[in-house]
Amino acid sequence: MLFDELDLTLDDFREVEHIESQFRETESHSSDNVEVIRFSNRRARKSCIVPSDTEDEEVLVPSPSESGYIPNTEWHEPQGKKPKVITYTEISGLKPMHLRHALAGGQPGDFYNLMVPEALLEDIARQTNIFAAQVLSKSRLSRQSRLHLWKDTDKTEIKKFFGLIIWMGLVKLPKLALYWPNNPMYAQPFAKNIMSRNRFEILLRMLHFSNNEEARENDRILLTTINLMNICVWMRA
Repeated sequence: MLFDELDLTLDDFREVEHIESQFRETESHSSDNVEVIRFSNRRARKSCIVPSDTEDEEVLVPSPSESGYIPNTEWHEPQGKKPKVITYTEISGLKPMHLRHALAGGQPGDFYNLMVPEALLEDIARQTNIFAAQVLSKSRLSRQSRLHLWKDTDKTEIKKFFGLIIWMGLVKLPKLALYWPNNPMYAQPFAKNIMSRNRFEILLRMLHFSNNEEARENDRILLTTINLMNICVWMRA
């Protein structure tokens, strides 16, 4: 029915057969140099001709002697404008020298104690106790509030508290409560052996570095520190 509508004659069919035979001969001669990759889909079939002699071909890079190019390997002083280099005459390393000798074989904790000395931990514990007393005297706490369980802290407990925070930065869990889990799937005995969850959260609530009643309102460093502390408390809540 289709051919009748096209009105093809016998000579037209012979011409088509002749063209197909020429195409098959041409394809057979070029099959050694090309590879035909056919892609099929629902609507049509397409072909892509890729030269087969390009696959797994080893590319030879000529050596410098063969190419005639020999790179310059001699060192020379830089030319043109160059920045002025100030000679470093100081002795590098930890100073003063007695600390360098004292911490020559030191552990990470020794360097931490150098940056966070005992006097600083004592001051943080004292300011935390002052702030806790202010909160308990001014706030209206419910009978069920665990802040009634507050007891003064000391530098040893503050050191443990900071150690837990550093450890939590290494062992990351989705929620603070998961560091003290009842579910064995999230077993974390380390935090439980240091302090209870209630005590940790109360310390996190009361942690302070200065007396708010004596702080200068225009001290931007102090205000920034207080804001950062409030953000940390909010994130851990």
